[in-house]
Amino acid sequence: MAEQKILFFPPYRLVAEFADGKRLTFDGMTEAAAAAAMEAAQDQHGDIVWYDGVTDEHYESGVLHHMTPDPPFIDPDSNNMHD
Repeated sequence: MAEQKILFFPPYRLVAEFADGKRLTFDGMTEAAAAAAMEAAQDQHGDIVWYDGVTDEHYESGVLHHMTPDPPFIDPDSNNMHD
């Protein structure tokens, strides 16, 4: 039987560059958990030079796409907005 791989994308992903030149990503079930992991990496890699939320095919500013609610639908033929 062929082994199936399941893709898992944590809800939050941050990217940081450190004083040693390393650029690493940090995942978490909450943004605070991802930030805590990033801050802990300073012990090994030095101070954080910069950080941001990851934006790629799965994330927008560090938040997994499917966690972002859809924008409201505006019906141009009425004055009502629909979710």
